[in-house]
Amino acid sequence: MKKIIFVILAIICFYSCDPEKCSDYIIKNNSSINIKLIFVGVVNDSSNIPAKTKITLSSEIKCDNGGTAPILYLNDYDSIYITNSSNEVLKVYKENTVGKNIYNIDEYWIRTKPSKNFFEYTYEITDEDIGN
Repeated sequence: MKKIIFVILAIICFYSCDPEKCSDYIIKNNSSINIKLIFVGVVNDSSNIPAKTKITLSSEIKCDNGGTAPILYLNDYDSIYITNSSNEVLKVYKENTVGKNIYNIDEYWIRTKPSKNFFEYTYEITDEDIGN
């Protein structure tokens, strides 16, 4: 009898737990030049992205328990600049930038689901985006 109760409790615990869901955020440079993304905020950060390559924005995959995958909070940054190798500003994104905007994850990031509880979000930068 104790074994049956233990099995029932184990099944209830297994099905009542929210599975961990994880996300990865990728920037793909499909332009013809090497670029640098500069994240301007309380803490500044930057990433070099050679032409025709991609990088993962965070050094760690973001995971959370619950119904949806964790979202990248770009709102922590006042603006995001794209520069070329000579540090010339090619594009400035702000939260309210009209048109294709890196801040708008729902509209301009491509979401894929490589596995059951893992999501990848990819933002693509092209020559048209940076005026090249």
